Amino acid sequence: MSSRSNIHALTTGQSRLTWFAWVVGLGLTAQGLAVHLHALPYTTDELQYLAWSKDLAWGYFSKPPGIAAAIRLWTFVDPQTSQLRLLAQICYGLSLAVSFKLLMRGGLSSTKSWVATLILGSIPLIGFAQWFFTTDALLLLCWLLSLLIAWEALQASSPRIALRYWTLLGVVIGLGTLCKHFMLFFWLGLAIHLAILGYRSRDHLAGVLLAFSVFVLTISPHLLWLMEHPGTTLKHLTDLQASDTKHLQTSDRLASLGMHALQGM
Repeated sequence: MSSRSNIHALTTGQSRLTWFAWVVGLGLTAQGLAVHLHALPYTTDELQYLAWSKDLAWGYFSKPPGIAAAIRLWTFVDPQTSQLRLLAQICYGLSLAVSFKLLMRGGLSSTKSWVATLILGSIPLIGFAQWFFTTDALLLLCWLLSLLIAWEALQASSPRIALRYWTLLGVVIGLGTLCKHFMLFFWLGLAIHLAILGYRSRDHLAGVLLAFSVFVLTISPHLLWLMEHPGTTLKHLTDLQASDTKHLQTSDRLASLGMHALQGM
């Protein structure tokens, strides 16, 4: 009797998860349709990247060049850039697919992985932003891809295969950094994870060094641009802070400068 009740409970749980997945999936679809059914104006950030995409460079004030370059490539599909947010939604869909794969590799069942992925897509700060704003879509995709590739590198069956993943990881983190400087924090997370692994992380030291070398090589044109324009990023952030905080006290100005710095990433 106990085995039958366990099977019944398991079946009921799976059925509930399936229904939940359908409900959340339909909700995400409705969000996507809402974007296209209403001609929502582009944000200031989207407009500035759109303008920069017409004059490509290896940096723009406090911003790296990746998003502008991606929009430039998108114009081959959408010459009038009337569906710019569709690019973000494609990246968003790919991000959810990568998330599903990552959860499956972590040992979850396909149903649980699907439900967890939909929950990720439903979080307002992630799901809503990815449907309605273009500027962070590539960052989310590169971050999740980096998590998956790092996992594969750490779980690889042989050092040779691991080195291939470490090389690919350096490229993806580099591309993510060229879209948003915030991607640099991935290295901090990876360092903390390897520190938790302790002695086992020594086996991956060569791979991490290889990944970091490839990363530096990938972003080297942007680094050269930063060296050719010393102080540009800091001056831009300071100008933004000054224009927005003329009436604020010193402590509030410092807080505002910090917020602008995070936005610049």
